[in-house]
Amino acid sequence: PFFYQANMKKTRLTVIGEDPQYPAEIDGPTNVVTNQVTEDTASVSWDPVRADIDKYMVRYISPDGETKEKAVPKDQSSTVLTGLKPGEAYKVFVWAERGNQGSKKADTKALT
Repeated sequence: PFFYQANMKKTRLTVIGEDPQYPAEIDGPTNVVTNQVTEDTASVSWDPVRADIDKYMVRYISPDGETKEKAVPKDQSSTVLTGLKPGEAYKVFVWAERGNQGSKKADTKALT
């Protein structure tokens, strides 16, 4: 016969949502805009979130479905998209992440 032993540890958990500094829901970025667009780059910026987050994520998708993602440090509210193709309309999504939680995605377009 086999015997299994489980080790149980007490862990103190902070419930997200009890502290106003750590709301249960992560607010999403707002006012996402693209500017300084060239044939193969575009700058995207947004208003930062109020929640304490780990990072922002930016996803950009070409008309033919090619998808790229990049992480942006939490203290920045803009980034430059690279590797774009001339004459294309890219769909751009921006959201905030904390752990495995993500905010609602904000979106805009970038026309190269």
